[in-house]
Amino acid sequence: MAATVAISVAGVGPAQASTIDTDAPVIVSSWVSHPRIIDVIDGPVQVTARVEVEDLGSGVGTGYPRLSALSNRYNFPPQTMTLVSGDRFRGIYETTFTFPEHVPNDVWEFAPYIVDLAGNRYQTENFLPFWPTTVSLEDNDAPVVTASVKVKFADIIGGPTNVIDVTDGPVPAVTTVAAYDAGIGFRPDASVLVGQNCSTDPHRVVCTSAYEFPRYNGDPNSLGLRTMWSPRVADANGNTSVPYNIQDVILATRPLRAKLPTLSASIGSVRASWAARSDVLGILEYETEFAGAGITRKVRTTATEATTGALPEGTYTARVRARNQLGWGEWTNASAPVAYIPAPLTGSTPTVSGTVKVGQILTANPGAWTSGTTFAYQWLAGGLEVSGATGSTLALGPGQAGKAIAVRVTGSKTGYVTSSKISAATAVVAKGSLVGVAPTITGTARVGSTLTANPGLWSPTPVILSYQWYGSGVVITGANLSTYTLTTADLGKTVTVRAAASKSGYNYTYKTSAATVPVATNVLTAPRPVIPAAAAVGQILTVKVGAWTPTVYLRTYQWKRNGVSIPGATASSYKIVAADLGAGLSIAVTGRKSGYVTKTVTSNSTAPVTK
Repeated sequence: MAATVAISVAGVGPAQASTIDTDAPVIVSSWVSHPRIIDVIDGPVQVTARVEVEDLGSGVGTGYPRLSALSNRYNFPPQTMTLVSGDRFRGIYETTFTFPEHVPNDVWEFAPYIVDLAGNRYQTENFLPFWPTTVSLEDNDAPVVTASVKVKFADIIGGPTNVIDVTDGPVPAVTTVAAYDAGIGFRPDASVLVGQNCSTDPHRVVCTSAYEFPRYNGDPNSLGLRTMWSPRVADANGNTSVPYNIQDVILATRPLRAKLPTLSASIGSVRASWAARSDVLGILEYETEFAGAGITRKVRTTATEATTGALPEGTYTARVRARNQLGWGEWTNASAPVAYIPAPLTGSTPTVSGTVKVGQILTANPGAWTSGTTFAYQWLAGGLEVSGATGSTLALGPGQAGKAIAVRVTGSKTGYVTSSKISAATAVVAKGSLVGVAPTITGTARVGSTLTANPGLWSPTPVILSYQWYGSGVVITGANLSTYTLTTADLGKTVTVRAAASKSGYNYTYKTSAATVPVATNVLTAPRPVIPAAAAVGQILTVKVGAWTPTVYLRTYQWKRNGVSIPGATASSYKIVAADLGAGLSIAVTGRKSGYVTKTVTSNSTAPVTK
């Protein structure tokens, strides 16, 4: 339990103040509650000190007196004393100090500090005449300190995790320090030893300090590895913690702009070179941008040079940037310009393959050229360009018949001089061969029937077809159409037809059909003849034969009585005689035509003949 001892001091009465105050306050008397021993072994002890102060001039100033308790190893900061009796011209002032457990074993002094309203000051070196000694279980253990840093580190995949990017601006950080002392604890002003924004109690101090890692200022020495140490924290006995490494950080930037590259050119290439970059994180790669003739081309490399070619002819510059684990840095300024001269393309003489014949396809083989070359083609016939023939193949047409063929191949590639080469000429183009099938014949092989030739498919189309009909292999004069009507001259013969195809640029070609069966006779078609139904003696009957197919010019007649031929009645008309009375009359008409079977048709019978 803390012990409290009261000490009182008697003083002198008030004095008359001078109108001009040049005298400092004086201490009339003083006392302390523990003038010899302050025993804090069992816990904190409160020590009360009183002073009687007299100032016959302006009086003790506001906020005074103040009193400090001091030793060689521990100090109480000045405390304002409270007026407990009297007034500012003569009064008794009091204050209490709490001596904590574990305070160092030492001799103590009490130092007053008094100023009157006129600014006259009591001499501080005049201590109160008391020198007590503390007795304690002295604390020799330093506080336990933990610290952490909160800062935004660069997001680097597969790289260090403690890089702070100061390329574009300052990077804020906050350090938190927590100090704990289980012994005597901390002085009331311990926060000044630790940092800003502190929350304190006698045994624990927690402070946060906000600050910035500044933006890179051009000094390369400001970059690189930095070790952040914890602060030294002392308890009231002066036991001090040992600093430790809170965090190693790397201050870095993206690669900064370097000197412009050196540019040189030779036929077909442009080369940029530059000095290697020094970088905290190390350079991963470089990128060179060549620009000119309306284009840009970028080349990445880990070396300190880059070469490009296959550019359009023109003047070029180059600039370079580097990349580290934070990303791409600044471009250099553009280099001095150089003139680029394209390299010539190299290529072999093209060749032509394929059958040199109308209807066939020729192919151009460009041969070996500079890698990446693109080709254009122009076919030549008889040394002249074939209109529209600009592909790698040529379908030979009738217009090329009898002419030698060649191809001109033009190679081109960006950054190279265009080059053309012409193949050797082929043999002259031969006429093509028409392809067709033998014609077929449709129709009946009988005299009077019409046969039709079906030519089938021919290629290439279109073709011009002509025909010739044959009877048993002998040309039928005038029979040169796709149809033919059989005549009596064809009777008994087999018939064939030859289809001949022709086309410009192609050889004349013909095909012959298979033969028909021998041509047979045909059948006449005829209606029944007509005679009057009523008949009388003396009447003349005339027959109407109707239309025969085909037309028959050779006919004979035979009249009949009750179906029996009447002798001599062989005309187309018949005069009825008395012998015919009561009989039915009819007529048989017989037609004959070459190549046709003879045909007889009989009319209906008349009614019995009357008188």
